[in-house]
Amino acid sequence: MKDPVQLIIFVSVMAFVGWVFIAETPLDRLDHTCRPVHWLGTATSSLVSVVSTSGEEKVNEFFESGVHHCKMIAWKQFYESRFNEMKVEKEKEAKLKELSEKK
Repeated sequence: MKDPVQLIIFVSVMAFVGWVFIAETPLDRLDHTCRPVHWLGTATSSLVSVVSTSGEEKVNEFFESGVHHCKMIAWKQFYESRFNEMKVEKEKEAKLKELSEKK
């Protein structure tokens, strides 16, 4: 890390990762993870609005879609397998409960 730019990038990335992981709930973590996409969309939308108001809507739609896709990717990567396990456990519990009520 001889270059100050590398140090700044490293510290920024570590601060971002810390900010993501200190979020209280999984939904907050997903929101924090994808927040840079939202920031980029806001900045791009502002720049486009100076040139063309009709283009601003398209840019907003594009980045809203990007935020949604980002959250879906992060959710699938970190939470989907545990969610599926919990779903299977709930289904087993429901079946056991149903069988015990029939007896």
